[in-house]
Amino acid sequence: MCLACESEKNGDCHIGKCSLTEWHPEFFKPQLEGEEATFVTAFYLAKLLARTKEIILGELATKGFRQPFAVKWTANFSVPEKFIEQSPVANAFTKVFKTAWLMAEVFDEQPELKEQQSIFECYLAARDSARDLTSRLKAQGKDFDCFAYPEIGAEVASIVRSRFSDEGLYAFVDIGAGTVDATVFRYCIIDGEAARIPYAADIFKIGAANIETRANREFIKNSVVWLKEIKEKYGGLTAAERGQLLNPAVDSLKEAVQTVEGETYESLIEIFREAFDKERGNKKEDWQNLKLVLGGGGAKLKAYQEAATRAFTFKDNKKPKPPEVTTLPKPNDFQMSGLPPEEFHRFAVAYGLSHERVNLPDIIFAKDVQPLRKPTKHTGKNTDWYEK
Repeated sequence: MCLACESEKNGDCHIGKCSLTEWHPEFFKPQLEGEEATFVTAFYLAKLLARTKEIILGELATKGFRQPFAVKWTANFSVPEKFIEQSPVANAFTKVFKTAWLMAEVFDEQPELKEQQSIFECYLAARDSARDLTSRLKAQGKDFDCFAYPEIGAEVASIVRSRFSDEGLYAFVDIGAGTVDATVFRYCIIDGEAARIPYAADIFKIGAANIETRANREFIKNSVVWLKEIKEKYGGLTAAERGQLLNPAVDSLKEAVQTVEGETYESLIEIFREAFDKERGNKKEDWQNLKLVLGGGGAKLKAYQEAATRAFTFKDNKKPKPPEVTTLPKPNDFQMSGLPPEEFHRFAVAYGLSHERVNLPDIIFAKDVQPLRKPTKHTGKNTDWYEK
């Protein structure tokens, strides 16, 4: 989140002023000034890549493979769909992932590398090497074996890759800790291949962590008076009366929930309107039968469920029809290790990114999807509702 905020360059976000995290700028060396979020992201990803390789090699060993043997490593990383095309945010994520890719090679050889200055030097060397290597590979028409892919595109891979999924219109809302990522797309089969045609996509900084952050901010204003009241009254009250003393905290939380729910609704309904304009002339039954899919860690929070359901309810009739709310289907090739299948939404992005890039649907940008010129049946070889 901090990497994305700082990369946009159009706001005043800075690690020292972030309301959702607790950065300590004094930890960093002067040569990292302005790159704190980049360094931390690269370091975390590098350790993750190194540990993942270690686990995979261990699994191969248990299956009878013995080192040394050649392994060709490749990786995908996700970027919010709004930023996947060339943008400061997409470029920042690409650069930091390539840096992490090279840092991971150092951690492969020195897994116990912990000395602060050595880690900083590792980052700076990898950053410069990634830049030089990118230029050399580009001249050869090549690239790193790591690819950017839309986050929601990866998350709905279990729908797009499944031959049992219904073709039609989908609204997908991913509720994370910091952001809500939303898109409306048409799932269809083109020339025998599954395709996801996005009509609208955006990302909003109204994720689940905003609820407690806003509640806490509001509550702190009156916390001294509240705590004094508890101190003076608590000992002489019954259990029920003590419970009533918590009402100010509960009220602050309720107000934050209502505010976030309202903002989520207003944001999502704009996505719906933008998408509807792409297919305004088509059968309205398609929009009445839109499927709403909720994903991410906050998918089970009632505030987001109700906001999304209201926003994507087709209202052009006397009796509005709420969308069909569905969950991401657990693929047969995904092991839940004892967790219930309905928890798959927490791992959906990782599942999608685990496939080779060539096996994921081609990326189509919402801005390239043009409004329908006429009603059409979205099967077979029709591709007249978007420009490649």
